[in-house]
Amino acid sequence: MIRIGIVGSDNSHALAFSQLLNTEKGAGDPRWSDAKCVALYGTDQARNQEVAEKGKIPHISPTLEDMLDRVDAVMVVWRHGDLHCSHALPFLRAGKPVFVDKPFAIKLEDCQAMLDAAHYFGAPVTSFSTTRWTPSLHALAARKDEYGDLLMGQVSGPADLESEYGGVFFYANHAVEMMLQLFGHGAEGIYSRAAQGNVNSIVRWPDGKLVNLNLHKSAKAAYSATLHGTKGWLSSTIDIGGCYADGMDVFLKMVRTRVRPLTDAQLLEPTKLLHALLRSVESGREETI
Repeated sequence: MIRIGIVGSDNSHALAFSQLLNTEKGAGDPRWSDAKCVALYGTDQARNQEVAEKGKIPHISPTLEDMLDRVDAVMVVWRHGDLHCSHALPFLRAGKPVFVDKPFAIKLEDCQAMLDAAHYFGAPVTSFSTTRWTPSLHALAARKDEYGDLLMGQVSGPADLESEYGGVFFYANHAVEMMLQLFGHGAEGIYSRAAQGNVNSIVRWPDGKLVNLNLHKSAKAAYSATLHGTKGWLSSTIDIGGCYADGMDVFLKMVRTRVRPLTDAQLLEPTKLLHALLRSVESGREETI
């Protein structure tokens, strides 16, 4: 049995992931029949008790050290990205597979510290928005070739520049990672404007492809994407239902195989892109990602 620990009880994802592994919500799914969430760590004891009870987690660890020998792999899911590095490093240094919820981290030096530890200690590490793996998005991506070479596009989703959990980094990753999954990693520049809490950006790739990244706060919109190619176009909402399960499947495949689903560059790109977005809002010009 793969013993999973969850670090960061404040996040709703802690409950979602533990219920998938331990309760009837995920019962019978062969993708994680060999895994259980066995330990939880958080700093709010009332919240710890709530998540442990609803997620049927048998042990609340008083310290990270207590969790180390109890688990085979860990999911670091704090809401605030500034907490991710310090809580992931002890497990990476122990050689254990680690999933870090979005964002990987807010500070690029924290991202690099986790990657350095993962390489040095041979510990698989990954980080992503679970929306990256949702079937609705992949069904859209599977149709890209029908529309020829993609030249332009649009991706929309919610975000909050003033979130108490790290500003734009807390929620914008969902739309950013959808965009990168659809249009490819390696974006080069971004030109952004903010008004009334909303942000509109034009993201540019080296081949000249342009994608509007729309981050909504006061404006209402569902997750959606539009593809414009040389042979036609397609616009679609993106259903993220079941994305926690899709993300869990990807993580557990990494745990079993110790093969990472994303490269170092792919893990760093969302954080780099959002820093460039903020610089562009401030400077009023395109910024390099």
